[in-house]
Amino acid sequence: MTRNVKKAYTCTALLAPILNMYGISEKFNTFTIREIAILIMLLFCTIDTIRRKGLNITRTVLVSAFFIVCLFFSLVINSINGEYGAQLRVIRCILLYCYVFFFAEDYFDYTFGIRLYKMIAIFASLFVLAQVICANFFSYPLKGYFDFLPIRSKDLLEANLLRRYYSIFEEPGYFGMYCSGYILVSLFLGKREYLTIGLIAIAGLLTTATTSIVCIAFVITLYLLFSGKNTQQNKSRGRWRIKAAIILVAFVAFYVFINSKQFETVVYRLTKETSTQDRFEGYKTSIKTFAEYQLLIKLFGNGMTEYPISGYVAIIMAYGVIGTIGLLWLMTTCFTATNRIGKMLILLFLIINIGNVEFMGNASILLVFFGFILGRREKTNDNILEGAPVRRL
Repeated sequence: MTRNVKKAYTCTALLAPILNMYGISEKFNTFTIREIAILIMLLFCTIDTIRRKGLNITRTVLVSAFFIVCLFFSLVINSINGEYGAQLRVIRCILLYCYVFFFAEDYFDYTFGIRLYKMIAIFASLFVLAQVICANFFSYPLKGYFDFLPIRSKDLLEANLLRRYYSIFEEPGYFGMYCSGYILVSLFLGKREYLTIGLIAIAGLLTTATTSIVCIAFVITLYLLFSGKNTQQNKSRGRWRIKAAIILVAFVAFYVFINSKQFETVVYRLTKETSTQDRFEGYKTSIKTFAEYQLLIKLFGNGMTEYPISGYVAIIMAYGVIGTIGLLWLMTTCFTATNRIGKMLILLFLIINIGNVEFMGNASILLVFFGFILGRREKTNDNILEGAPVRRL
């Protein structure tokens, strides 16, 4: 049973960013198919864990206590304000954290996960290329979603796909967040998948999403700066040839990109639209809003009744000072306990949260990254390529 549960758990984690765009109904579209899949897997994982070895009482009590306190205050605040949609957001967030921090260590199948991650990243990248071709040569907006399922985002339904390309995700930026994680894992494992990486990078540029471009550029920068001295491929000269090739290809790709229509779209969005500006303006306005909160709300958060897309201010507003300290402790613990790939994924995750709210699981990247950060590794040659072994939490 355990082997099947692990594969199902891993599939749910890696497919979550896609499942998250579909609500369970038109009326309750805040609660998505992702949550249904997570609830089912939480049940199976709990039964299988108890059957095999019982529950880890210490971790269960500590994490559960934190969630119960947050849930209690958020439900009280939301009930007073009549914010029932916010209650669903709180429950969704708690489900995500339980899914990752209770079970990823035992149930995320690292080897199977890498293969599935690669397949999804390649398919999503090819889909972007297909959207670009259909839009530019046939004036046909190729949809990356199923019409017969309730779509959570109205923006997706009304999007001009001739200008922005969503792939199979709810947002173009979600493509970049998701696929940049695969580029990072592939590079730091020493896998020579340059065709796949190039395909993903080109697709990221074509989405015209600044988040995609920033994420992919950050991952390449991390690799150029921190690719390990212990990797088998590196033995000095070979490693620098690879880095030089990456830099050369990056310059060529950038030159082609800045002379394309997609670059004009990026410039227009940066200078004429407010999406990017709002991510940073939110820090200024939200800090002022937080300062006006009552002491209890400052300590425990506003129950997710409101928050901006400015990630770190959103965390403080939603979780409060106590919840934010808890998250910082959790990130620090994960960072010190994991190996080099895990550390790089955490750095990428922290960068993503500057202008996004992935600590709250909006794009499900939390499930994907922390599956690889916390999941067990079998003792193979990849462990040598990856660097120091994982110390379990």
